[in-house]
Amino acid sequence: MSVKIGISPISWQNDDLPDLTAAYTMEQALSEAREIGYTGNLLTNDVKTEIEAVRQQVEQFAALKAPCIVYAECSNTVQGNIAVPVNNRPKFAAADVRAYGAKLSELAKWMADQGVTLAYHHHMGSFIESEDDVNALMEGSTPDVKLL
Repeated sequence: MSVKIGISPISWQNDDLPDLTAAYTMEQALSEAREIGYTGNLLTNDVKTEIEAVRQQVEQFAALKAPCIVYAECSNTVQGNIAVPVNNRPKFAAADVRAYGAKLSELAKWMADQGVTLAYHHHMGSFIESEDDVNALMEGSTPDVKLL
């Protein structure tokens, strides 16, 4: 049995302390990932353009029969700002999180139709962090959205 694994460029770059890898380019991370045998990478865009942005990656994951694609939203996260306590992360009202869940469901449904499951991964310092945030997200999402 052979295993093919995708990776996120964040593994090459440090979002929490960006000065450590400031000179490291995305092109270098993607090139090195390819050189050592990774067959997929994480991509992110706004929800409306995400399908086109991830189409090739979803096709790869489907062809490899990957169990899922891990998806995370880190817009306006405070992870990379050492001067901002994580408690001061962006916070949305539960209704806004549920609305995001509805949009995420569109992407998850499209991925499911391609044979790939979307597994949402929440992050510290982002607007989906706490148990209440995750609960609101799942309340606003269809069963096509899974949790990692």
